[in-house]
Amino acid sequence: MPDRPSPPILPEIVGQHAEETAFLWLLRDRAVAATRYTLQEIAKFDGRLEANIDGLRVAGEAGWAIVVEQLAEHTEAGEVFVAAVLALESGSNNRFTRVTERVREARESARGLISAFGWVSRDAAATRLGQLLRSSDPILRSAGIAGSVIQGLDPGFALQDAFKADAPELRRRAFAAVGRLARKDLVPAIASGLNDTDAGCRFWAAWSSAVLGDGRGSQVLRRMAEFTGPLRERAAAAAGRVLEHKTALGWHKQLVLDPDGRRAAIVAAGAIGDPALFPWLLEQMNDPALARLAGEQLGMAMGFDVARDRLEGTGPVPTDDEEDPDEDLPWPNPSAISRLAAVRKMRPGERHLRGMPPTPPSLYRVLHEGTQAQRTAAVLELRVQGQAVPVDIRSPAHLQRRLLADVDGR
Repeated sequence: MPDRPSPPILPEIVGQHAEETAFLWLLRDRAVAATRYTLQEIAKFDGRLEANIDGLRVAGEAGWAIVVEQLAEHTEAGEVFVAAVLALESGSNNRFTRVTERVREARESARGLISAFGWVSRDAAATRLGQLLRSSDPILRSAGIAGSVIQGLDPGFALQDAFKADAPELRRRAFAAVGRLARKDLVPAIASGLNDTDAGCRFWAAWSSAVLGDGRGSQVLRRMAEFTGPLRERAAAAAGRVLEHKTALGWHKQLVLDPDGRRAAIVAAGAIGDPALFPWLLEQMNDPALARLAGEQLGMAMGFDVARDRLEGTGPVPTDDEEDPDEDLPWPNPSAISRLAAVRKMRPGERHLRGMPPTPPSLYRVLHEGTQAQRTAAVLELRVQGQAVPVDIRSPAHLQRRLLADVDGR
């Protein structure tokens, strides 16, 4: 019986697939970095994204030609992601080289290239990661390290070479990789990063050192949280979890004394997660400038969601005069949340995440059910406890679910 002829390729439909994939990737990229999305919600993005990628796969060479045309017109991260996925899956060196050449020209688009490595199989990724790790271009080597981390692969000597690279972006990726790959043997090698002149390098060197048990990293995170800087709140969140519990409680008493450091103190209180700090967090909700952040952090510890659990209140009329760091967070109702806290009666003296002490079973439950902010915290808690972390919370949802099922038998 003769083969059926292939259906005709409609360029306008294939073009729509290419444009839609790039756009959906941008939405997904924001979602996985945002605080309030769950794994179930990310899975919905992934389903739509995969359907459009599949349309490009079916189109074959015609699909690739349209993607290349799109990449030439708009070399942004979304377009790079689309082209990189197709290039990696094809195994074509020429296709992959075309993508990396565009990344060299538009270096901020490297995020799309890194993300593509999380979308394809390990076999499809491995060879091209080796190429990137041997590249003379720091942005491509940085992508090679980040892609290796996503796939759980050892970058080899390229990782250690990057600790002393001139490019801060490359050093940042390398320092972060040490903690994410649980390379405790490399903690002494990243000690120089604790004094790096670049704040991002200093943060990631400290983060990796701290989660792998080096107290020097914890102290650097603590200092970064105490002084004004772009990573102050992120450092406060990490320090609140890596410091010994009693030490963290004492440290929080110092943080609240700084009137300019109240946001950092709120984030630290949410990370410390001790019910002894809940009354103070409730007080912060009376300040419109801090109310939404305080509600989010108390919800992180107690296990409620202001919007989903109908704990919303009203806030002042928004203005366009200045940037609002909490514009995506709902306004809490302090009275309703206070009543909820009274009913829960959680025990002071221990840390809580999503209403539970951070034991491995409870943390895996957070990875199944929590928001991205809560899942980020669960990953950090697992690393601090020396537990294997089964997932990258930015990877495709179907892969995360499969890996989590392998851990807990679901």
